[in-house]
Amino acid sequence: MSENKKPFTERLRERAATREPGGKNRNLAQFLAARSDIDAAIAEGWPLRGIWELLTEEGRIGFGYPWFVKFVRRYRAPATAEPPKAAPAPPSPSPSADADPPPRPKPTRFNHPATPKKEDLI
Repeated sequence: MSENKKPFTERLRERAATREPGGKNRNLAQFLAARSDIDAAIAEGWPLRGIWELLTEEGRIGFGYPWFVKFVRRYRAPATAEPPKAAPAPPSPSPSADADPPPRPKPTRFNHPATPKKEDLI
């Protein structure tokens, strides 16, 4: 074991300062760097799979499609398009439609006979 005079937390700080972010942090950083292009492509109606494929081919992101979809759902900028218009009101019902429809008959229950037929056993 080497004799290191620096405190453990100091060694951790030095190590963290010299390393690039890895794993999820690196993936998120790559996604956020490309987010404006991703948002523009989604606004134009491009499928997520195609956006991910192009970004991967260009080397702008280096993570899988499932993570890409998670990041889009979580970090995508809100859409600036107009909200959808309200559906038109349904036509007013006719006077005869006010009556309740007749109740449906209840289905018959399956009755398992206590003694089976001989032809059913074959």
